[in-house]
Amino acid sequence: MKRKVTLFWALTLVGLGVVALGKMHTANAQTQTPPYYFVAIHCEPSAEDEIASNFGVLREMVAYADAYHIKLTIMLTPQWADYIAADPARLAEVQSWMENGHEIAAHHHSIYHGSWDGYTNFPPDVVRAQVSNPRPYLGTLDDYIAALQQLNPNVQAGCVNDERDKRVMPDAIIYDTCSGFSNAGEPGERNGDNVPEKGVNHFMTVGTVNGIQRKWLTHYQVYHRPLAAFQTMMAMEGGVYGVVTHAAAGQDAPLYTFLDAVHEVDPEGAFSRTVSEIVEEALLPEVELPDDVVNAIYESTRPPLPAQNGEMGSEKCGDGTCDQFEREHPDACPQDCPQATTAP
Repeated sequence: MKRKVTLFWALTLVGLGVVALGKMHTANAQTQTPPYYFVAIHCEPSAEDEIASNFGVLREMVAYADAYHIKLTIMLTPQWADYIAADPARLAEVQSWMENGHEIAAHHHSIYHGSWDGYTNFPPDVVRAQVSNPRPYLGTLDDYIAALQQLNPNVQAGCVNDERDKRVMPDAIIYDTCSGFSNAGEPGERNGDNVPEKGVNHFMTVGTVNGIQRKWLTHYQVYHRPLAAFQTMMAMEGGVYGVVTHAAAGQDAPLYTFLDAVHEVDPEGAFSRTVSEIVEEALLPEVELPDDVVNAIYESTRPPLPAQNGEMGSEKCGDGTCDQFEREHPDACPQDCPQATTAP
């Protein structure tokens, strides 16, 4: 009997210890101060039926972020803007997102991308030389912006696929997240969005493109390793951390893993900002690059990314090539292997 009583109290103490450790972990997390951060969502130029399905994914992402008081910067291609604007109910819903603090921004797949969105200022011969299986030409970059202005007449931020060539930037986009440059370390260094350190912003890169001053932040593709992203963010002392994912099935769960972790250290979303807010609140010092560095033509800057056990990842995500790994794992890199590559 004495042994049973001893065993009972031993198990009780172990149980209390586990509870205490859990509470201690939560308390420690809540006492940490995160840096400012932004969360961008890319909405790809797919066929209308796929956009319709992924709009439901985006709606759930917005609701999840709202529950945590986290702002999203929702970056749309014209195909998404046209789909939303075609229905008054969808348009009203997206406008309500903006009223709730989210930003409607731009996403562009230039002729350098494996899935061109059909908009460019390049002449036809340049397009034919660059794009092996192009969509039909849909318009100029001014037409591209006009499509987005159906939703946000003041659209000014985005990721417009300018890593290789800044000539792909529409004049209206003055705040961007896809320069190809890092915002940590030596100014002008280049790195890919598929390493967690790319989300670290210790400064904001500034440069002039087409006679217009632009300002760039950086982000990490959080669907590869969401917890690594959170750990990298929490190791920062000040600055801004940025992440990006896609409004697509399979990319919601990694985003929610990241948001759950962020919510634990920022329960009221006090450090959450949109891309435009980070720039306009001057949360980072500015570093201006010379024109010849900003406007040079670069090759792909994304380093190889080995697949991670239990997390998404491919060897060359973001290089514009739909390789074997990406074909066999459709959710691993939708920007390289979109499910629909033909014109809508």
